[in-house]
Amino acid sequence: MSFPQVSIIGGGAWGTAIAHHLACKGVAPVIWTFEKEVADDINRHNVNSRFLVEIELNRDIRATTDLAVACKAGIIFFVVPSLSGISMYPCSLIGKSY
Repeated sequence: MSFPQVSIIGGGAWGTAIAHHLACKGVAPVIWTFEKEVADDINRHNVNSRFLVEIELNRDIRATTDLAVACKAGIIFFVVPSLSGISMYPCSLIGKSY
């Protein structure tokens, strides 16, 4: 797998919508999601039936549960919930502090 130029950290509705918009503009983003089922759904069926129902996603979107792969991108969008420190979870995995 080659490393993405753009990654979206967070496979919920907002992260998926941003990835879809970017892909429609010619950028092939990678979405990092905690849920393997969400990644499989995006990769196999071009949908995120858990968080963005009834939207067929651009085929250039790829999803991963491997945060190290997603964090190799030159541009990273953090689109994760802010409640209970969830937003700091991905940063802690890559050794960043914000």
